[in-house]
Amino acid sequence: MSASHQLYADFCHRHALPLHFQGWWLEAVSQNGSWDVAFFGEAQGRPQAALPWYETRRFGLKTIRPAPFTAYGGPIWLPQPATQRPDRRYAFEQKALEKLYGQLPRVWHFRQHWQPGYYNWLPLYWKKYKQETRYTYLLNPQNEAALWAGLKNTVRTDIRKAQEQVEILSGPEHAETGYALYRQSAGRKGFDVGRLQDTFRVLHTELNRRGHSTCLLARDRRNGEPQAALYLTHDAQRAGLLWSGLAEAHRHSCAGHLLLFEALRFAFARGIQTFDFEGSMDPGIEHLYRSFGGALTPYFSLYDSRFSK
Repeated sequence: MSASHQLYADFCHRHALPLHFQGWWLEAVSQNGSWDVAFFGEAQGRPQAALPWYETRRFGLKTIRPAPFTAYGGPIWLPQPATQRPDRRYAFEQKALEKLYGQLPRVWHFRQHWQPGYYNWLPLYWKKYKQETRYTYLLNPQNEAALWAGLKNTVRTDIRKAQEQVEILSGPEHAETGYALYRQSAGRKGFDVGRLQDTFRVLHTELNRRGHSTCLLARDRRNGEPQAALYLTHDAQRAGLLWSGLAEAHRHSCAGHLLLFEALRFAFARGIQTFDFEGSMDPGIEHLYRSFGGALTPYFSLYDSRFSK
């Protein structure tokens, strides 16, 4: 383990970072690339901010881009005191971004999706970075009654119908079957996720070993045929959809609605505070995610194609 990776492991251990920022996650998804991290600031010899990144090659040229299966990246810094004046907080963020992004290697193209809640990209605007606003749906489950009441009426009908038609299985042993269904769904949209299956297997092993994943499979009650699957990642505070899929023969099934509802019930039962419908920018599934009552939430995608980096 390199010195920067060891320092980052300590940084992650001391702070409740989201799963996408954990060093073991970055190591797992870097099967076709590499990752590293920059640091800023010290308090008692420990960094106060970090910027992990994933580097790979595209058309033979070095790029920094979102890692496979990784919705969010970008900077992460420790919460500042609530009593701190806003101008001091902004000054800290400005200096942190300048120093962190100044440590990035020279690449042909750069892109990172910041996590929701990180909005101050002004210092990078001054450095000629560009920004696109993207959206996800976030849901904060309170209780099952409120969850059910927040559903669109047609979704409730679909869930009831699916409950009669399929049974829900849960367990890591369903991940391979589920991924095959995900591959079918992605293929219908023109995406080949088969090339990422080995990367998923490594990530699944790490998530399962740490208790941070749940795979749900909807199976036909009559013949046991898999209809739909969903893979959920979660820690004590957040849960997010890694992927979901419908079998080609059941692409109009309501099983996907039931799986999402069961995933939300699972999150509520564990006391998870935020459920992230990752993938909400896809117009083919946005309407479904919206119908579950989440809040449309912006997040920023920073990019730069200048060779002068």
